[in-house]
Amino acid sequence: MCGGTRSISCILRGDIRGALDWNSCALPWVAFAALIASSWMLGALFGRGIDHPRWWSRSCWMVFAVLSAATVVAWLLRLSGVAFPWPEAA
Repeated sequence: MCGGTRSISCILRGDIRGALDWNSCALPWVAFAALIASSWMLGALFGRGIDHPRWWSRSCWMVFAVLSAATVVAWLLRLSGVAFPWPEAA
């Protein structure tokens, strides 16, 4: 219903424009998830586990909050009929 699954499918195929058309917030969410997952994997690989410094935790929560707010705004714009993120070509 929000286009997230199709957007991620487009991202995996390298179709960034298609991904943005389906769900403009999926690309930053995928990038954020990849950053978190790679950080956890590197920590586990080098024996640090997932214990991160305090600034890392605050930064992650800030990014999460901003992405969540952007997702809600994009969703509301799309529901209101506003062409988002760009108008369709005539």
